[in-house]
Amino acid sequence: MVWHAFGEDRLVFGSNWPVSDRGALFDVVVGLVRQYFEGKGKTAARKYFSDNGKAVYKWIDRS
Repeated sequence: MVWHAFGEDRLVFGSNWPVSDRGALFDVVVGLVRQYFEGKGKTAARKYFSDNGKAVYKWIDRS
């Protein structure tokens, strides 16, 4: 529902860690989310896990 409401350009990764550990370990939760977004394509996954957050928070890549 969130994907259809906001699309690939308006979603950013966030977690509820450490509270989420009550349901599953962090790497399991992230793995499930990664699997979902990679199913949307590499561009969508990159935007969700990196590019959209950089744009919203105006992060500068200093590498």
